[in-house]
Amino acid sequence: AIEAEIPQEHKDFVQSIIDRFDVPAATKPGMRTRFIRSSEIEAEQIEAERMDMAGTEWATNVEIEKLSEHYEQRLDDAGFFFPDHKAEGMKMNLRNLWSRMPLTRADVQTLHGILRQMVRWKDRSG
Repeated sequence: AIEAEIPQEHKDFVQSIIDRFDVPAATKPGMRTRFIRSSEIEAEQIEAERMDMAGTEWATNVEIEKLSEHYEQRLDDAGFFFPDHKAEGMKMNLRNLWSRMPLTRADVQTLHGILRQMVRWKDRSG
């Protein structure tokens, strides 16, 4: 089912890497050929991603963690984490969401800016 959601362009890219580097077929059910099997393939994948991202770099874990903290604090200030007995689970879900997102540094800066502007707008109109 999830395979149907993968864009054809990505499938074609993966197949080109498989063909170019003669990647062996998966040996166990559920294994994907998208797993990196050599440093040469890794370099090709990174370069392809860099080209797709038009030169921007991936955000670091620290940058994503700071973004998560920023959102968590502002959502806490707004009373989002309610009722209290569900707050920790809600915060964990939010942290998990951020950790699964493949964000660039530009993405992180944009999301920080969006939140800052929303808080400023609320403060001005309040």
